[in-house]
Amino acid sequence: MVGNKDFAWFLTGFTEAEGCFNINIYKTKAGKFTAKLRFSLAIMENDIELLNKIKNYLCCGNISKPRSSGMIHFTVSKLSDINSIIIPHFLNYPLRGNKHK
Repeated sequence: MVGNKDFAWFLTGFTEAEGCFNINIYKTKAGKFTAKLRFSLAIMENDIELLNKIKNYLCCGNISKPRSSGMIHFTVSKLSDINSIIIPHFLNYPLRGNKHK
């Protein structure tokens, strides 16, 4: 991550408004249950440049556009990136709203 403190706090605030953290639990084809962690942000597709700046700042994640939704998503689901980048970011620049819980 680039050491830009103002952008780091911006990302935390932006996450309060437009982000989510979730755990998806699903059954594999082999019949076993597994879990996948994910951090994501979703905004209108005309703001793609903002998501590109976030992706470049964090040096991880993917940007995608689901069909016909008009939205664009930035997602980090690689466990090593969540552990080494996303969690440390929010430990250093903590959420202060409801998502903190």
